[in-house]
Amino acid sequence: MNKVINSGKLEEKIDLLVNPMLTLEEFTSLESRLSRKKPELLRGLNKLKKNIGQENFDKYINVVQNINANEKSLLIISGSERLRSIIERDFITALQEAFGVEHVQIVGGAGFAGTDAF
Repeated sequence: MNKVINSGKLEEKIDLLVNPMLTLEEFTSLESRLSRKKPELLRGLNKLKKNIGQENFDKYINVVQNINANEKSLLIISGSERLRSIIERDFITALQEAFGVEHVQIVGGAGFAGTDAF
């Protein structure tokens, strides 16, 4: 039996075979996950949203898999090379300003067939 799911990334939809050994979870936005697990990053995330606008934020930032920060660096796991390229091209300066970091590293592909490999 096939099932069409929304992978949570941009506009793509994929067909996956149902595997009883795997479970599917609804995609949860980055903002929602950070509010529960990393509230210290919400201040920077809110600044970023204000700077790039709600539409860009929802389409390109709120769909990333994970984000981590330390004093000088920000690491983003985007989940796809396409999304990584868009963020690098359009939002590096805004990310640096919002999170007060000097360096932003974005890792793209952690997916398999459009779904997360985790």
